[in-house]
Amino acid sequence: MHKQISICFFGQLTDITQCNTLAIDNPGTVSLLQNLLVRQYPNLSHSKYTIAINNKMVIEDQPIPENAIIALMPPFSGG
Repeated sequence: MHKQISICFFGQLTDITQCNTLAIDNPGTVSLLQNLLVRQYPNLSHSKYTIAINNKMVIEDQPIPENAIIALMPPFSGG
């Protein structure tokens, strides 16, 4: 049995998901998480976003630790 993880959505991603946070069973890896989220929220497949696990940016598929906090963040614009 997988432990739950928390997912936090930011920016326009909250418009797509209609929520700021979501608690789900840990799917195991980042790619499995992305597949699960796109099935639940198809418009995410058209969005660009960065994923962070426990405040560390993810650049490739990796295991998701138990009780992780995942952040999905749209591209930042600066000035």
